[in-house]
Amino acid sequence: ADGVHFGQKDGNIIENVRACNGMFVGVSVTTQADFHCVQGVSGIDYIGVGPIFATKTKADANPPIGLEGLRHIKSISDWPIVAIGGISNQNIDDIYATGINGVAVISMISAADNVADAVINWQQNS
Repeated sequence: ADGVHFGQKDGNIIENVRACNGMFVGVSVTTQADFHCVQGVSGIDYIGVGPIFATKTKADANPPIGLEGLRHIKSISDWPIVAIGGISNQNIDDIYATGINGVAVISMISAADNVADAVINWQQNS
């Protein structure tokens, strides 16, 4: 693997990042408190922020932070931000309008009637 992504419940973030030896590393952040726990940790390449909206994909997901929560974390972060959670064709433009760097989607692709068409549509509209 070229990279890894750690959630807040995946052990000690600092130790995990150190163990990656130069791999591409992402860390999940939902709250400002989560953000402050990783602030200053060297070796993190991006943060995954979410869930932005309610999601059925992950049963133990934190409560959604909405666009305002996403904007807030973006305003205090120097890291690139990838939004995740409840992202659909209906709200993806609003998410990109916050100025984040990217999105991670699951159900927008996996629940589509035609996965190939969903991917092509996403690529054309991103």
